[in-house]
Amino acid sequence: MADSRVNSNYILIELLHFSFLIRDSFEYMLPQIKVTQETFNNRKAMAKNMLEEGKFLNSWINNHPNEEVKKFYSKFVNYFDNVYENENYVSFETFKAETDKLVDFLEETVTSYQIAEDILKAFYNEYKKTPDTIDTRIEKNLITSLDFYRVTANWVLFNEIIRNDGEYKKALQASNNQTSYEVNYNLNILKRLIGIYNFNKERYIGDKVDIKAMLEDSMTAFKALDGSLFKDYEKKNNKTLTDEEKQKMAKEVIDKAASECVNALRIYEPIWRQTYSGVPEFMKENPLNQNNSNETAENSTPTAKDSTDADA
Repeated sequence: MADSRVNSNYILIELLHFSFLIRDSFEYMLPQIKVTQETFNNRKAMAKNMLEEGKFLNSWINNHPNEEVKKFYSKFVNYFDNVYENENYVSFETFKAETDKLVDFLEETVTSYQIAEDILKAFYNEYKKTPDTIDTRIEKNLITSLDFYRVTANWVLFNEIIRNDGEYKKALQASNNQTSYEVNYNLNILKRLIGIYNFNKERYIGDKVDIKAMLEDSMTAFKALDGSLFKDYEKKNNKTLTDEEKQKMAKEVIDKAASECVNALRIYEPIWRQTYSGVPEFMKENPLNQNNSNETAENSTPTAKDSTDADA
């Protein structure tokens, strides 16, 4: 494979790994996943390495002609500092997200990832213009990584929205359905989570029917939480639902969405892992030419520099 094509694939690999690093932050939000000190330290070192001066992301973003794109660098630096340096989001003892900062952490993770994905897709689309530039193994992993991220983010957001809805209703019951600080606080948290959810949902541009159904059915479950599902049903069918019927309908749509979230993870994580095996395989077959540092993926000049559509 010609050097220029090898370098193009290495740029995609670099951007893929950067997106994986952000995606892996979800593990700090899930109590059932144990994160070790070694894993945390490795991710911290990786984040620092990938953004340091002279590395590909640093050079590409800071040399970009668009001033808005240049702002991405400080956003990424601040994000990883909040996770790995300042203990703003993750406890350095438990390696789990601080409860009172979880929504901020979720929001920053989802928006930071989306910027990284948009940059990745910009390079991918640029390289696709030249036939045979992208190795099929790298392309397969790229495509499956987008699906895996979307179902992972959906699962985390779905559970957090369900949990916070319970907190909101508990506060509402404690105040006898009257406005209180706790009620307003939990309601604002729910609104923010729904906003993050919509941001994630709207940016799925893949063609997987089951992922699209999962995203739509999750939203239907949220409509059951706020009662709008029942109002729409009553208006459409000219029928008043009893409390028992509402509870039954809510349970059905929430259980369906939860099942789809779990099934999607069971399907798309193994697919991503399987395709990822082709990445180190490609790297072993096509080692970078260390004698020409100007042609490495870390400091080559990208042809996609005007193509990014990141809008987070």
